[in-house]
Amino acid sequence: MKVRERMLPPGWYPDEKEEVLEEIAGWKRLERRLPTPAVACIVPHAGWYFSGELAFMGIRSLDPEAEVVAVVGGHLSERSPLLYMPEDGLSTPLGDLPVERPLVEALREHVPTEPDVYPDNTVEIQLPLVKYCFPHASVVGLRCPPLLEVAERTARVLYDYGKETGKKLVVIGSTDLTHYGPQYGFTPVGVGRQAEEWVRFSNDQAIIEAFISLDTARALDLALTRSAACSCGGAAVAMEYARLCGREKGTLLAYMQSSEKHPSRSFVGYAAVAF
Repeated sequence: MKVRERMLPPGWYPDEKEEVLEEIAGWKRLERRLPTPAVACIVPHAGWYFSGELAFMGIRSLDPEAEVVAVVGGHLSERSPLLYMPEDGLSTPLGDLPVERPLVEALREHVPTEPDVYPDNTVEIQLPLVKYCFPHASVVGLRCPPLLEVAERTARVLYDYGKETGKKLVVIGSTDLTHYGPQYGFTPVGVGRQAEEWVRFSNDQAIIEAFISLDTARALDLALTRSAACSCGGAAVAMEYARLCGREKGTLLAYMQSSEKHPSRSFVGYAAVAF
């Protein structure tokens, strides 16, 4: 069995099992249980120091009985096909996650795809959390371009696979929100407190509202025209899957900015949304 080993350098998330468990233990106090377990969520993917607690909160909201977990990231252009991790297993400090190979083949049959062989944080950063929350589940690791048609087709394959196999499937859409400041070449309202407030109450709020209302087309437009998200294709798959499962809206679990952890003129917005 070919296993995809860790590709991210140290610092993104802990190397050792004990460190992972210690980090998660500190986050469990932040859990927010919903009246109905979520079928999908949108979570951030910065290093665990910045956004791990929000990612854990979103993933922990998912149905704990899930048998298959689709982790969908991005960092792709509109010209990219859907990318899939081609290995049979994905390594984490808590043990390997088996890949749901028949689902990979179903995606390859119905959606233009290519194997994903590149280091990328959008999926890998979530894998130890998936292993912790779903120790017996299998996974698929995907990256979706910010295109509505591809997101819709991907979500449909995921939904149909769950229905046809009888397996309970959940989806994690992985994206950070506005990347603001000189470091990112994006300073439409200058720097300082007014910039943080504009991101929080205007740019990020607008796309979060689109997430919550399941307005996938608007979310993708905000990501592309207002730089409101870096990997909105992953969020789009989560939203479309939630819609197919009969969800009508999402719930904002938490929001923060990286400047709350590390003050800087350049910062990133993070949100956890459950459906």
